[in-house]
Amino acid sequence: MLFSLIPALEILNLLLNPGKTQSHEFVMEVTDKTKGDVKGGTLIQYENKIRLLEIPQVPKERVDEFKSVNKFK
Repeated sequence: MLFSLIPALEILNLLLNPGKTQSHEFVMEVTDKTKGDVKGGTLIQYENKIRLLEIPQVPKERVDEFKSVNKFK
């Protein structure tokens, strides 16, 4: 159980003690996508930037592909 707390504690530390030379616009915890997790968003690289893609942004003909745990992990 302690091992699973380490990432959360690192995020909390970033929020409470931001670096003096670097600030973060936001912090996100990322986990593997599971079959029970197909409606959530996924991170993609678009125009050389990391973006969050949510299901309402996906064309209807691509929704099954978006929900695939093999394609989007």
